[in-house]
Amino acid sequence: MTIPFLDLELSNESAKAKLVETLKHQDLNWILGEPVEAFEDQWSNYMDVKYSVGVSNGLDGLEISLQALILEGRLKKGDKILLQANAYFACILALLNVGLIPVLYDIDLDKFELDFESLNFDGIEGIMIIHMYGKSFCTLADYKKLQNKGMVVIEDCSQSHGLNITDKKVGSLSDISVWSMYPTKNLGAIGDAGIVSTNQESLSRSLKMLRNYGKKTNQKFHYLGKNARLDTVQAFFLSHKLIELDKLNAKRINIAKRYSQEIKNDRVNNVSGDWLGCSVYHLYIVLVENRLGFMNYLKSRGVETGIHYEFELCEQWALKDLNLPSFPNTKKLADEVVSLPIWPGL
Repeated sequence: MTIPFLDLELSNESAKAKLVETLKHQDLNWILGEPVEAFEDQWSNYMDVKYSVGVSNGLDGLEISLQALILEGRLKKGDKILLQANAYFACILALLNVGLIPVLYDIDLDKFELDFESLNFDGIEGIMIIHMYGKSFCTLADYKKLQNKGMVVIEDCSQSHGLNITDKKVGSLSDISVWSMYPTKNLGAIGDAGIVSTNQESLSRSLKMLRNYGKKTNQKFHYLGKNARLDTVQAFFLSHKLIELDKLNAKRINIAKRYSQEIKNDRVNNVSGDWLGCSVYHLYIVLVENRLGFMNYLKSRGVETGIHYEFELCEQWALKDLNLPSFPNTKKLADEVVSLPIWPGL
């Protein structure tokens, strides 16, 4: 018997059936339209935010969010933005694509949280916070400290759909927050999709224009936008699946509890075992010095694993001209991290 790293069939089964039934009986506007608006409202209610804007994918969501902040005068091209060094490539790519300067900092391998006191805010205008693996990267106190410093706060919540910090949803407390809804995510579409949320009406207006070429009315274009629209099929599917998100997250957390209790090996640093209560476990990671040997051992017993992520940003050829530094904790994470299977159907 093989245990795959990920199997989407079970978590998608109900939503797929409802989508097929919907497509049989409804005449769809395939781009934007009422189904997209309905999902945006549903997501806003779930998140307890004022405005949500469906987009084509997470990267486009990040880019138009940053563009909107620039258009609103909250940021300007050339501003420096703090970014944790273990960020996924799309995060730094979005910053660079809109003319912002990423300033990397190392992560805390003990807590996997923002170490506010260690950050240097000199010359910094904003921070992009990434809730990696499904774990909250900020406390409520951190958000308040960042606001008190006048930081523009952008969140990438692409691995933390449905996560709570006490009584607040992750993504509801910053200036603007972005979720990829790539199929492998806790709330995943059947293709590329994403959504952006904010509590600021002016930002939501800018986002809606920017995702649609910069169009204000049918023939009037106010900004240099892009085609970043959420299509109707993805909106229908996500709307059905959102109803089950908390249940699916609960299954992930129950699997994590088993891992937390039963992984007892001095050569396996079970870091994710400490995250119960502050993670929806998009991924369950452990750190192992002999990573290849560990992964091969599990493979020989039918257990598939993954690596998230294998290289530091400074090792990416596309970023060579930035001369990014290496960071010891981020390097250790890249060298030792292993992701274990944790999909809801296990």
